[in-house]
Amino acid sequence: MTVQSFKISNFTLKFYSLIFAFLFLPFLTSAYTDTDFSGTMIADVSPVNPAPNSAVNIKVTSYATDLNRSTIVWSANGSTFTQGIGLRTVSVKVGSAGSKTTIRITAHTPEGATFAKDLSFSPAGIDLLWQAHTSVPPYYIGRALPTAGSNITIMAEPDFINPAGKRIDSANIVYEWSRNGNKLESASGYGKYYLDINNLSNFSNETISVKATDISGQLVAENTIAIPVLAPRLAIYEEDSLMGTKFETAITRVFNLFTEEVTLRGEPYFYPRISSTPAPVWMVNGEVTNTDRTNPSLITLREPTGKSGTAALVYNIDGGGNTRQSLQLPITINFGAKQMRF
Repeated sequence: MTVQSFKISNFTLKFYSLIFAFLFLPFLTSAYTDTDFSGTMIADVSPVNPAPNSAVNIKVTSYATDLNRSTIVWSANGSTFTQGIGLRTVSVKVGSAGSKTTIRITAHTPEGATFAKDLSFSPAGIDLLWQAHTSVPPYYIGRALPTAGSNITIMAEPDFINPAGKRIDSANIVYEWSRNGNKLESASGYGKYYLDINNLSNFSNETISVKATDISGQLVAENTIAIPVLAPRLAIYEEDSLMGTKFETAITRVFNLFTEEVTLRGEPYFYPRISSTPAPVWMVNGEVTNTDRTNPSLITLREPTGKSGTAALVYNIDGGGNTRQSLQLPITINFGAKQMRF
């Protein structure tokens, strides 16, 4: 019995290399196109959808030739920016939205063969903005923050420029939304550039991702944001008859009543805005005290004459059985009487 040796022809090798390269070409929903003139080089691009004016890492491999012994020349839009033997990995900056950056990779093998590949990038950007539907006091200079049980709206602002140099309206783009790694099929689709999330999880981070694609499939952008879900809080402030609420100083644990009368205001921060939000309740020494029916956030304390003592004051918001929305803030009142009148 004879053993027959076999030899793979150059044609067969190039054929299978071409098939292999084709299988690894990026889909139309990538922000770059891959043109291989020889079918022998494979490019690994990260990220596949680079943002405008950002860096992209490119690594080239081949199953048809030894690139580690080849001189590899890298050029951008016709200008060589680096070259070297075995230089298979580079980082290059793409242009602004609406521009096109073409990276040519040319490999000169020790055997005298030359292989080339072009990568064309058309970057597009997308920003994610969010608004929490939670309460803040009047004239509060900060933003409302998301808390457990609250609702939030995320809006995508794409930066898509078509080949004619015109900005593509956000309503004319296809969006794919994900929440904590799970695709939101019903919230995704054409023109769905905003996302409403109801009843945020309990004191954890929400990770929201979006992938936007224009109708042609040539412009693609991705973005992910982590939204911290915090705990709501309460604060108590002194109310001045002339200056209004003293928002600059919150009462923390103890309040000393030096005047005959004082009005305090309770304010919830980042409390979920829901249709059934219960009214706040004041409690003095464990008993519910109604002081101002028109504005239950206020309580007025008056001291009797000639005596001193303390009282336990609690500002409370009852979540109606929902422990995530039930809040209490206790403080101690030092006053000039052993009892208090309201």
